[in-house]
Amino acid sequence: MHKLFSTFLSFFVFCLFLYMGQAQALNAIFLTEPTKTITHKPSVMVVSRDENRTVITLAPDFSYDGSQLGLLIPLPKIVADTQLRFADVGQLDAIMSFTAPRYNVYKDDDVCAGAVRALEKRLDEKKSSILSYTQKYAEKPEVRLIKREELIETPIQNILKDAGFVVDKAYEDALLAYKNANVDFALLIYAEKLDDSLSMPPVQIAYESDNFILPLGLSTLNGGPAQDLTIVFISRDGLVQPKAAGLKKMSSGVDLPLFVKNDFAQVYADIFAQSVTTDNFQSLFLEFSGDLGWCPNCKDADTLTRADLRGLGAWWVDKAKTQKSKAAPEFTPDNIFFTRMHIRHTNKTLLNNVEFVNAKDKNRFQTVFNLHQPYIKDAVCEDGRLYQANLPRIYDVQLNNLVALTGYEAVDIRARMTEGGQNFDLQSDEDAAQWWERMWDIPTE
Repeated sequence: MHKLFSTFLSFFVFCLFLYMGQAQALNAIFLTEPTKTITHKPSVMVVSRDENRTVITLAPDFSYDGSQLGLLIPLPKIVADTQLRFADVGQLDAIMSFTAPRYNVYKDDDVCAGAVRALEKRLDEKKSSILSYTQKYAEKPEVRLIKREELIETPIQNILKDAGFVVDKAYEDALLAYKNANVDFALLIYAEKLDDSLSMPPVQIAYESDNFILPLGLSTLNGGPAQDLTIVFISRDGLVQPKAAGLKKMSSGVDLPLFVKNDFAQVYADIFAQSVTTDNFQSLFLEFSGDLGWCPNCKDADTLTRADLRGLGAWWVDKAKTQKSKAAPEFTPDNIFFTRMHIRHTNKTLLNNVEFVNAKDKNRFQTVFNLHQPYIKDAVCEDGRLYQANLPRIYDVQLNNLVALTGYEAVDIRARMTEGGQNFDLQSDEDAAQWWERMWDIPTE
């Protein structure tokens, strides 16, 4: 028996339907044990949509200190049990990697060794890295589909009680919002403890709706912490954007200190935190927009296959055909477009029931930061001396950029840069003589 009571949490979920002529979106309900708490962590949603066909992959991440958990998900009309399934986690990881914010390390050449000048940087591809999305997932839960026809005779709260859940008065009041909505439900029962090391297995649903409205709220608990949701849209025609809410681009193309490569996940989290705080939690932030054929500095492992795309809901991507003469192409880049956006909200800044539109915009954008590995060996030519004399000024620019993006203390950044080999007091023999004295070999006293 699942001796649980229920806590109503406004959680992002993937159901859209028409009721009384209005587009509505409903939120899921967590069923938790008494005195146990859920702590939300950054979560993911992938939405593939074209025409009126929509496939949503929901990957909530949180820690829970109880031993059993239930999740009740209201759904649009389910005509077949096969519309609901658990996603392939490898496919989810692939799309998150392809669209991830990243940094590139550029290695400065020795300008004294050839024709390449110091300001011409070359990309060290082996040091290009992404914001990693790697999860360990719990075992798949028990799933029970509850059809609306069943609810005509048996109220949902009675079905939950029969399943072993304790339904209190507050929970019954919350369920009233669904009474006349004419929806189906999926009841997911997790028997495995979802601690900090495990994430909920991603769930997928395929459905049809003329409306493109998503409930993005994660929690309406009073005083709850700020919570994150990353959404990746897959479309045929270009950028997906909110119809009314703001969409802002994340900072990109900025030079940052070299030590960022060792702590990129935390630094990027702080950059995003500063961005949403400055924005007062009013906007969604664009992290990537681009077609499948465009991903600067992506590694081969980041490529998505036809199977990945179809698994994530891109129904318009045909299966590879078996041909004797030559294999079918692995993908068609021009009709697969990704839009990745990031939202954070608190209980006071909740963006819920957001309508999205396809903007027919195929302009590309990637959140990427530039790091530079300086050449600091002894300079043996004049260009090399000038380059090294200018390094402290370059370091200052990187320092000030990071201060502006994160709010870090400049003295702390300077210390970490110095510790990482970016010495602001770098000395060279530039000071030993004036440049004309070196040019004319004039002895110095």
